Amino acid sequence: MDSLFSLFNKTYKASEYTFFKAKGCVILPNDEDLILDEECKFSIISLGDKIETAMKNAEYQKSCDILLEEINSLKPISPQNFIMLMNRLAIYLEQFIEKISKNGIYIEPLNLNLIFTTFKFCEKESEVIEVFYDIFDSITRSIKEAKNYSYTEMIQTVVALVEERYADPIFCSDTVVDEVKLSLRHLNSIFKQHMLTSVSDYILGYRLTKACELLINTNYTVKIISEKVGFVNNSHFNYVFKKQYGVTPQTYRLQKHNVE
Repeated sequence: MDSLFSLFNKTYKASEYTFFKAKGCVILPNDEDLILDEECKFSIISLGDKIETAMKNAEYQKSCDILLEEINSLKPISPQNFIMLMNRLAIYLEQFIEKISKNGIYIEPLNLNLIFTTFKFCEKESEVIEVFYDIFDSITRSIKEAKNYSYTEMIQTVVALVEERYADPIFCSDTVVDEVKLSLRHLNSIFKQHMLTSVSDYILGYRLTKACELLINTNYTVKIISEKVGFVNNSHFNYVFKKQYGVTPQTYRLQKHNVE
């Protein structure tokens, strides 16, 4: 059995990294509120949730602004309470990193002992905040890189779907939405960033490109070509073709053959 002196030393050491509401009252990680004294009534869960939402969207500056705004709302706050609250936030961020790592986004785990020790040697509030800015930067960069990678994969999936199914007359942007499991609005937003066009316009453009190839390289009638590239209505095909190229499909074919 540990001696009283040994237990005291262990408790004293643990207290460097643990938070107390009062003597002997330890705050556990799932506690809703951290109340150190009447000077500071503060919900770390609320702050953590706000920052987590911003970081999930890879919004570095917004994460920094939220932290600064919350800290300013607490003033005046004692240095001891401030450091304890920042320790608590670091633990919350570590839990957030563990959570998103399970979703395939790798982020270097935080060294909490090093962070807590660093806080002890900080002489100014701004130095402590700067530590969090570095953490936010690392997390948001990793999330942004992961999102860019996943977006690239998703766009490749959309392009492959169009190439495979453009001839199907019922194939449309709604079909793509069902495949990638995103709303059409969200999908178009991502697609436009990378491809500079909407999904429906990309499908139409691909169909017209294939129609041009058939007009030049085959003897199919315009009606058959329109069906082969996914158009149900030949009149509609003629209309969108002329709108895109300035001439009817038949005129386009004649012009290309005359050039050759």
